[in-house]
Amino acid sequence: RRFPCTPDCDRRIHPHCTAECKCDYIYPTVQNFCNPPPMPMFLNTCRLWYHGCPKYEQYHYASQYLYSKAEKGKVL
Repeated sequence: RRFPCTPDCDRRIHPHCTAECKCDYIYPTVQNFCNPPPMPMFLNTCRLWYHGCPKYEQYHYASQYLYSKAEKGKVL
């Protein structure tokens, strides 16, 4: 039986615990939390997670909308 790829899974003990595997494991939770984030102050936390998991960066669809709302329409 394989140990799940939780964020605290140690690759030295469980070789299958790669960064990509950890991203795959936690993606459903992040997707529910970050799209859209419950509060604008969590936007950067979500951006950091998506930046660390490039495979899923294309699914971070709330980023621009929330930035626009938080900055009152200012464009990047």
